[in-house]
Amino acid sequence: MLNALPRLALTLALAVVLSLPVHAQRYDQYARAAVPSSQVLGMGDAGVAFSGPETAFFYNPAHMASTGLLKPRIEILGIQGELNSKFFDDLSFLNDRVSPALDEGIDVPLTQENRDLFTDALAQGRRPTVGQAAALLPSVMVGIGNYAVGAGVFGHNTTRYRFEDNGTGIPVLDLFTQLDAIAAISGAAAIPTTNLSVGLTGKYVQRYIGSKNKDFLAIDPDNEQLYFVNGSTVSFDLGLQYTDAVATLPGSLDFGLAVYDLVGGNFTYDLYRALDLTGGEAETDEREVQSIIDSFEGRDGEPTFRVGAAYRHSVIPSLPVLGDLGVALDYVSRSTSESEQPFLSKFRLGGQATVAGILALRLGISQGYPTFGTGIQTPFFRMDYVFYGVEDGRLPGQLERYNHLVQIRFGLF
Repeated sequence: MLNALPRLALTLALAVVLSLPVHAQRYDQYARAAVPSSQVLGMGDAGVAFSGPETAFFYNPAHMASTGLLKPRIEILGIQGELNSKFFDDLSFLNDRVSPALDEGIDVPLTQENRDLFTDALAQGRRPTVGQAAALLPSVMVGIGNYAVGAGVFGHNTTRYRFEDNGTGIPVLDLFTQLDAIAAISGAAAIPTTNLSVGLTGKYVQRYIGSKNKDFLAIDPDNEQLYFVNGSTVSFDLGLQYTDAVATLPGSLDFGLAVYDLVGGNFTYDLYRALDLTGGEAETDEREVQSIIDSFEGRDGEPTFRVGAAYRHSVIPSLPVLGDLGVALDYVSRSTSESEQPFLSKFRLGGQATVAGILALRLGISQGYPTFGTGIQTPFFRMDYVFYGVEDGRLPGQLERYNHLVQIRFGLF
């Protein structure tokens, strides 16, 4: 049974979540500043209750204390890259069809060849193509009795493009790129005589956004600019972790809750710079810059949350080669689409096991799409690969996107 103190903490946390405004559930696919975890993605994107150092900064800050750090954990340097499978098809289409047409020029009235090009471009570009990259700069976590603290510096970029229909059959290029430079400080405490841990992460974020939304006929091959806007913010994430909820089980049944951007997270943008794409030297288009600012300021600073459970078992006596066995289930409030998605599409489910303490194997299902991850774990070096699916439409199966992620890290793990 929970005693009065953790019961009160859980009640207050649930009250905060339930009191979040309804519009907090709207699209914020790229609004929150965070670095995705290869472990969590491999497990079907479930991890808010699956405690460990991998999830302490960006999934649940309470994990820093509930993990029980026996020695400092130092990450010296890491890199992460991700592409979805569609990128390579897009590259061939661009080289074979789009570039020759732009070189020749597209005039009105359209020829049948150009009409066919637009039709094919809309079919090809309806699903977005997304690439992501992250730099995991030095970070450290230290446990001191029932307390733990951590700090780190991170960089994360997302670049996305797709083609839309402007209503007349002419494709519209929708290009977006976002770079976040993040400095994070976390603190957590395990409440004495209870199984409850509480954590808080504060983040300072510098964000750079570039955007271009124009139809093919409006793009000037001799004079086109990509404008970048810049803003900064400070935000705070709150996390709770309750471990070993049923003491009679052979393993540990844990529950986790995290509220992201509970305080702060709002950006105010200004023009940062214009990147020339075609060799021209035109003056800044103030209307286009203001359109970018208006579009992205409205997507920031809205709280979202995760709540979930995990069951873990350190080892099965009959299979001693397998370790750190576990399954996890999360509910994620945010949408992965520009449209609000139905309730069931926000559940994540997955599990993992390690073989001989070195090879990690992970499986899961997220929004109806399979995920798979594997990794090599040593005290000084870690490498992970993840294949996972994401829904970019409103309903599962509407606009699927399959992604390949590779991560390499060096440190004292």
